[in-house]
Amino acid sequence: MQSLIKIVLIVILMVLGANAIYLDYVIVNQQNNLQDTKQKIDSYSEKLDVLAKKLNDANLLKQVQGNTAQIDPSINLNSNACPRGCSDLITSAVGSIKIPKPTVPVTSSKAEYYIPLGAGQIDQLNAWTDVNTAQTSFDLNNFPKATAVYFEAVLHLANGTGEVRARLYDTSTPYIYAGNEVRSTSPTGELVSVPINLQHGQKNYKVQMYTTISTGVLDSARLKIITQ
Repeated sequence: MQSLIKIVLIVILMVLGANAIYLDYVIVNQQNNLQDTKQKIDSYSEKLDVLAKKLNDANLLKQVQGNTAQIDPSINLNSNACPRGCSDLITSAVGSIKIPKPTVPVTSSKAEYYIPLGAGQIDQLNAWTDVNTAQTSFDLNNFPKATAVYFEAVLHLANGTGEVRARLYDTSTPYIYAGNEVRSTSPTGELVSVPINLQHGQKNYKVQMYTTISTGVLDSARLKIITQ
């Protein structure tokens, strides 16, 4: 009897063990299946979200195209060209811009050159006297565009009375520019100038002076040449 009971208990235990093993297997499989199912659901959910976004964007694009077409049929959203209204505004704005004409500066080739003659003084009264310290040599051909020549001098009287004069003397020709004198009665110095028609070629020029009452002083003398 006891042996039979033991056998029955053993059978019951075996059955219970087998059931437990089976239940564990089933539970594990269900958990794995549930995990796989959850992953599939998550994947499908992401795909559905992407699809929904694409559909929403497509509907929004159609709506925008429809509204824009009602405003101006010339607008093409798939084109990079400026719409007709935009083009008209740009044309109007550009047309209203006044571009100033470039101002070309007017340049002149006019120039002045100075040939120094020197300085000196004379004490001899009432006679034209050479001032050997006031002379130079040059050729007017070196200034082919010369339009005018001036004989200029700064003169004064040592005692402040009388008159002092100066003129140019071409010692090479020789030739005296007697009709081109400069005069001064200044006691302190005065710049006087007179136009003069120089001869071409290499010439040596000297200043001659004339004084009436007191010593005549030549502070400086020069030739001014204007070219153009």
